[in-house]
Amino acid sequence: MAEHIQYDYVADNYFSELKEKEILTERLNLVQTMDPFVGRYFSAEYIRRQILKHTDAEINEIDDQIEKEIEEGKIPDPAAIDPMTGEPMAPGAEGMEGEEMEEEGPTGVESIPPADYKRGEF
Repeated sequence: MAEHIQYDYVADNYFSELKEKEILTERLNLVQTMDPFVGRYFSAEYIRRQILKHTDAEINEIDDQIEKEIEEGKIPDPAAIDPMTGEPMAPGAEGMEGEEMEEEGPTGVESIPPADYKRGEF
């Protein structure tokens, strides 16, 4: 009796997990590629539904979790992140967007007209 041992696998868990992770990785890579086009050619909802394959229940659950984690301080509020640097903005820095900086040339070369900087002519 000990000579005949047989295992019946209902599913290969390792293969299933590996397959799921590969699919998620490819979806996330696609989302990262599409991110610059969100708001121009794609909506965030389209990406969540069509690319990430989230259901209505998952979208609501994830949104609730994100809101809770922001309130608890576990993750930063995306509205408080500087889009240029990816760093958290200083309190009160939100109003600085309207300020314009003077266009300056390279240090020590004040005699070159600013229009020539753009053309590369010195």
